[in-house]
Amino acid sequence: MGWRTLHIAHPARLSLRHDSLVLDNGEEYTIPLSDLSCVVIETRQATLTTPLIDALALSGAVTYICDEKHIPSCVLLPFHAHSRQAGVAPLQ
Repeated sequence: MGWRTLHIAHPARLSLRHDSLVLDNGEEYTIPLSDLSCVVIETRQATLTTPLIDALALSGAVTYICDEKHIPSCVLLPFHAHSRQAGVAPLQ
């Protein structure tokens, strides 16, 4: 489990490369997924790739997406983070 919170407040493209989050906002930054516990996206001009969303969930990181008022409107949680979810999934 990571220890770092990543806050995205400006237009950026977020993608996955070699088990790391790649943030491209004109300059390119790389952050290992193992360091991340939370990603907060507070801009409407951010792009995330599907492989990155999947990798964030598998690493246990929580992703918050905010609306135009900067209030969280969506939380992406790892699916099997809770024992009840793991028990209900096969039944469904």
